[in-house]
Amino acid sequence: EKGDPSFLPALLELAAHGPAGLRGDVLRALGFFHDSHAYQTLFDNLHSADPADRMNAILGLKSAGAKEVVPALIAMLNDPDPTVRQVANFALQGVTGHRVGLSSSGSTAESVRAFNHWHVWWRQNGADFVPKKPTACRDW
Repeated sequence: EKGDPSFLPALLELAAHGPAGLRGDVLRALGFFHDSHAYQTLFDNLHSADPADRMNAILGLKSAGAKEVVPALIAMLNDPDPTVRQVANFALQGVTGHRVGLSSSGSTAESVRAFNHWHVWWRQNGADFVPKKPTACRDW
């Protein structure tokens, strides 16, 4: 959560070449660094063939909590995998504080409806949008 910059090079290497079991944790953590290289890695992983990488990249972008991630998260509502679409909707709600229902079954038609709702919301609110500050994790 603190995003110590000294860890970033090692994490970027793990994101690119690390074992699959660790890559998800790394992708989710990269959002806390608020760094252009970390963001690029997350955006690149939105196009991964592996749905788990796409979901973890989405969660990393959620952690970033930046206005610039919203259009990419909205685009992920068109992902072919319903779980990825569900995670994208969850991330959008977390970044924006705005709620759009999307059931766990996440049918394509329902995802299209959610995409259209988010797209309209972004057109109406994007210019003045300020991301809500994420709640700090207090698990330790």
